[in-house]
Amino acid sequence: KPLRPLHLEVKRDHYTERLSDALDRFLIYYGELKAKVLNALQPEPETADLL
Repeated sequence: KPLRPLHLEVKRDHYTERLSDALDRFLIYYGELKAKVLNALQPEPETADLL
């Protein structure tokens, strides 16, 4: 039996607007933090001493 598309109708109000704003701020803050943490966890590239 094939899946049918999911259709949701959302009625926005003050609560959903505040929730949306909070999620946007969360993603901005933790997205930047995630990038910094992942960069810090990357191993240093091995360099050969040519001397």
